[in-house]
Amino acid sequence: VSEFVKELNDNSWRLNKEEKRFLDSVLHLQKGLTSDASFITAVENVKECHTEVTEAVNSQIEIMKEIMAVQEEILGICFNEERGVDDRLELLHKELKPLLKRKRAL
Repeated sequence: VSEFVKELNDNSWRLNKEEKRFLDSVLHLQKGLTSDASFITAVENVKECHTEVTEAVNSQIEIMKEIMAVQEEILGICFNEERGVDDRLELLHKELKPLLKRKRAL
């Protein structure tokens, strides 16, 4: 675009009114593109950063899901163990009752 604009500027003295308006429009467009280039680059960088952060967060979510599943299994094992201990305790209490009666009798 800049070579085209340079040629138009070099020959601007020969331009009629419509051509001059076209040159002004092209110059305005070039100025806008030049000033927007850094903004476009910044937006692209933000988009790339957003993608990286999203991937990292999704990865962390998957890891947390796996950890929660393991914790759930551990809790299940603990509850089963607790039930077993409670059952054994109840059995021992039942066995202890007759022994306490015999002790009192002696």
